[in-house]
Amino acid sequence: MLNWDEVQKLSSIGVTFGAHTLNHPILGNLSEDEATNEIYGSKVLIEERTNKKVRHFAYPNGRICDINEFCVSQARKHFDTATTTTPGINQPGDDLMRLKRIGLAYDYNIIDFKVKVLYFCILESIRRFMR
Repeated sequence: MLNWDEVQKLSSIGVTFGAHTLNHPILGNLSEDEATNEIYGSKVLIEERTNKKVRHFAYPNGRICDINEFCVSQARKHFDTATTTTPGINQPGDDLMRLKRIGLAYDYNIIDFKVKVLYFCILESIRRFMR
């Protein structure tokens, strides 16, 4: 995990930081006030530390079953995009507050990465062909 000095240094050379809540709770289990504080509070904290606008959010755990409509509405209110852990490739018109992603483990190498991306590209091609 990065400390604030490291975050500030990376931010100063152009690295973009997104928010991810203050305490990593399952947002769907929280009251609306608690969820708002977790979502918006993390944005404010990072903006104060980096002096840059935070435009992106990643849901803790990121599973669709852990996110309710209130949480999505809060993300929509405060961010340009929000990412789930739903695997896949995003398409034009997809909800920017429920973006899919290709997850990678910390120990992946470049070959693992290429294979995983290729796998999802092939799956997406098959889906388009079947429509």
